[in-house]
Amino acid sequence: MNIKDLLRDAYLLQLKDGFFTVKSLSKLIKRSYSRTFSILKELQRKNYVKSLEKRNKRETRYIVDEKGRRRFKVILTAGTYDIIHTGHLKTLEEAKRRGDILIVIVARDKTVEKIKGRRPIIPENQRRTIVQSLKPVDFAILGSEKDFLEPIEKINPDLIVLGRDQPVNKRKLEEELRKRGLECKVVRLRVWDSSPLAKTSKIIKKINETFHISNI
Repeated sequence: MNIKDLLRDAYLLQLKDGFFTVKSLSKLIKRSYSRTFSILKELQRKNYVKSLEKRNKRETRYIVDEKGRRRFKVILTAGTYDIIHTGHLKTLEEAKRRGDILIVIVARDKTVEKIKGRRPIIPENQRRTIVQSLKPVDFAILGSEKDFLEPIEKINPDLIVLGRDQPVNKRKLEEELRKRGLECKVVRLRVWDSSPLAKTSKIIKKINETFHISNI
């Protein structure tokens, strides 16, 4: 396993728990505790990871340092993902090709209601769980109800990916990112799925027509 892959795995644990330990990393990379400890010491010597202040007798906690973070590329995208379809999958697959780690922000129920005028069909926690299970996705989190840039600031990705028809003004987003001191790039994908039901709105319409439902 090369250094980039090791740091990538350590960073994924850090995203989940805020830190990682020798035990948690050894379990993920399937190496012995002693071997993982030696690897971490070498990464620490190279300033790729650093240990946090140890409290009581608990196991030492580590995080990926800034130098280590630069060894891999983090891609960020966001959406509602109310009813997963092939359009979502194609977009996520293309986004993942742009880097090493793909993080997805799943919109909160209240945010969806504010933007679309209706609450999503599937609750936010379920939508996040579904997105997390998709093959291209390394980590999925819920967005912020108050400040949509808050999770972006915490993650500080290398690249933000927008879907082809995602209703986000790319230029305005770039301006807001600059105001927050974030230098990540923003790209809009051109990938498109021409399948008949590759949009959530089309799926809902089809359900309405098939089952003669008018209140979805």
